[in-house]
Amino acid sequence: WVPGFMLTTGVMVLIAQSLGAGKRKLAEEIYGEALILALLISLPITFLGVSVAEQFIKIIVVSPEVSIKGTQYLLARFTGLPAMYLFFTIGAALRGAKDTKTPMIIGVLGNIFNIVLDPILIFGLFGAPKMGVFGAGLASSISFYFTLLLYLLLAVNGRLIILPKMKMLSSSTLRKILYLGLPLSVERVLMSILMVTYISMIARFGSTSLAAHQIGLRIESLVFMPGIAFRVATATLVGHEIGARNISKAKEVINAAAKLSLLFMSVTGFSLAAISRYVPRFFIENEAVCSLSTIYLILAGTSEPGLGLFFALAGAFHGAGNTILPVTVGIFSNITMRIGLGWTLGKYCELGAVGMWMGMFFDVYLRSIILYFIYKRKYEKFVKILV
Repeated sequence: WVPGFMLTTGVMVLIAQSLGAGKRKLAEEIYGEALILALLISLPITFLGVSVAEQFIKIIVVSPEVSIKGTQYLLARFTGLPAMYLFFTIGAALRGAKDTKTPMIIGVLGNIFNIVLDPILIFGLFGAPKMGVFGAGLASSISFYFTLLLYLLLAVNGRLIILPKMKMLSSSTLRKILYLGLPLSVERVLMSILMVTYISMIARFGSTSLAAHQIGLRIESLVFMPGIAFRVATATLVGHEIGARNISKAKEVINAAAKLSLLFMSVTGFSLAAISRYVPRFFIENEAVCSLSTIYLILAGTSEPGLGLFFALAGAFHGAGNTILPVTVGIFSNITMRIGLGWTLGKYCELGAVGMWMGMFFDVYLRSIILYFIYKRKYEKFVKILV
């Protein structure tokens, strides 16, 4: 997945800046080049993945039965990788052109198609062969090809805001996409490693702490997802203004987005904290786990305003052609606060998992404060016009 994420922000920002600069032809050419790049990346990964899937699974899994099923699932998912990368790229291009509704609708229809196809291929309904785990992976892969078909139908009927102009991938476009996308790909990898480290630390405080963390995280995810939407929207709108060389207007957009994201995430976050005592009981009856989950949700809920501000400001820098700064700030804050301070409070101050969650709380606010300080003092210095 990680290389696919590399494409999304790079394509979205480049198309937003191109359209903002009034260079529609350039935007269409970048779009076409990005589709070719998606194939150039995904096809070798697909081939390599199919070749080493069994060996890779055996490194991770001991059980022969699980290893066989894991290999089957992985092989099925790899067949959908090219379609998935194209799906990411098309969605990013449309968002860069200020159309967020079409990718949302196509994504929802793709998920519905996947949900319907899953039981048919897993259990062999309506005359289909019973494929079990392989069918589950195959249904996911086919759903991505289904979304491409929907996009094609919309394109043929003139329903898309921007269409690609196919041309060979240029070194200039490749450099720009990598410049924007590589930091985010590196962040995905590092954050995954840091998250595994963080969860393993929590697990050291017992199964109750780990269960409480997992339940709390699932509940919290419903609250912080809108913050990601603010990041995408801010990056797109700011990208258009930066492309038009109108930094003062871009800052107006950022200020409005930051206030809206802060307000929205404050309302949802504190609402979550207010009902934190009751929500975990929908997931588990164990009183000890529920009590710990309540503490997690209070800390997570009251940290949402900081997360909302960080998302909006990260989008502001993304749209300005700078993805390195938000990534650097996020990794620094994660290591020092979430892991460093969290482990100190949990292990040496004997607060257990609560100490780790306090580290998470301070991590969120530290990254938002640092990014806000840089934005207020030196935003113009980090702007990079790429078109």
